[in-house]
Amino acid sequence: MTLFLNILFAWASMILAGLLAVIIVMRIVNKYAFKNKKNIIYKINRYLRKIHKSMGVAIIVTGFYHGLFSSDAILSINYGTAVWVLTIILAATWIFKAQLKKIKNWMYWHRVIAAIFVIVLVIHVIDVGGFIGVPNAYSLGFNPLPQATLAPIEEIEALIEDTGVVYKNGEYIGVANGYGPDLTVKVVIENQLISSVEVVSHNEDRPMYYQMPMEKLPIDIIKSQSPIVDTVSGATYTSYGIINATIDALSQAILSGEIEEKIDVEEEHSKPEGEKGGGKGQGKNH
Repeated sequence: MTLFLNILFAWASMILAGLLAVIIVMRIVNKYAFKNKKNIIYKINRYLRKIHKSMGVAIIVTGFYHGLFSSDAILSINYGTAVWVLTIILAATWIFKAQLKKIKNWMYWHRVIAAIFVIVLVIHVIDVGGFIGVPNAYSLGFNPLPQATLAPIEEIEALIEDTGVVYKNGEYIGVANGYGPDLTVKVVIENQLISSVEVVSHNEDRPMYYQMPMEKLPIDIIKSQSPIVDTVSGATYTSYGIINATIDALSQAILSGEIEEKIDVEEEHSKPEGEKGGGKGQGKNH
């Protein structure tokens, strides 16, 4: 849900930014290509100029909510915040244009700020990994993954017999590094089985990368009763962080047997593709 709202407000902001920027472009085109004739470009541009202030207010609001639902704090040092601050500066120069007209060429500087806004916006889009479509965001945000049901008891008993690992009931906290530091999971052991794996805190970057492994891997761990599961393509570091944090938690719960060793992430990434452990997901190094 959060990711969907984040992307939805991002697209609303992008559309508004495009409409605001095209006003200047259309004005220049009509001036130099059509000698300010009252053609369709002139009419569209005139209409957009009438709602210029309303669109400016709207982009501040949509930008605020986009930041609210993003993985970064609104008032933090990042390109998204820089874009939002620039929209406020642009709005201020427009609102107080009567006072600023005393300054020579104030409109020139308004347009310079607008140009900087567009450049920083492009950098921001590139920095977050490019565009993600609203349908994909809806799919990630609303299509539930399968419920984390346990495997048949016979299979679990066989797994315990094969590994020789027996866990003590309780809740355990494990920490490891993913794409960012200190990815923390809580593992619950009931009836000596892994019944719950939950990421309780993290410093990962960009929901479009980390959300899927955080939803999928706990389910896979519970089903397999093992922390060694397939990673998610495009989010290998986050996947390894969840796996290693789970191993860290389970190491505190052992009554007998030996737990798997933590995965050396750098070593895994240095292996040839066919030799990498953990399974399928060896996409982008995130």
